Amino acid sequence: MLDSQRQRRLPFRLGVNLFSDSDRRPQHCYSRDIGYDGLFAVGARHLKHDDPVRIVVEVGDGEGLHLDARVIRVEGDGVDCEFAGNSPATLEVLDALLSPKWDGQNLLEGVITFAPWYHDTNLASWMRLTSLVSDWRRLQSRAISSDW
Repeated sequence: MLDSQRQRRLPFRLGVNLFSDSDRRPQHCYSRDIGYDGLFAVGARHLKHDDPVRIVVEVGDGEGLHLDARVIRVEGDGVDCEFAGNSPATLEVLDALLSPKWDGQNLLEGVITFAPWYHDTNLASWMRLTSLVSDWRRLQSRAISSDW
């Protein structure tokens, strides 16, 4: 798959484990980006173009999303993997991961929901995220009340 044909990916840092036929142990990596078509695994080594891999994405509470993929590009800092042959149920879990839902009620829940896409680590940046989520909630409330 050419880069120009690649679906839009989100910059999203998640813990991922790569399993391949050539390694006896999983490679502990993290994602640089992820989308419906695949992810880039930073830290992956000893893989070649077209190698099949099994990816376990850490989604919280010790749970993992298991995805079948193949390596489509090898770079110095990791590999780009394309998802292939996954079940509709697995793709539904991936969709839930990539499209977070928030009802707009609890502000803290909104911040937690959108935090994985927000890569700043200082307090001022987190306060800005809280402000953005609060503004979104306020705009949603106005839209709902104007419908009445």
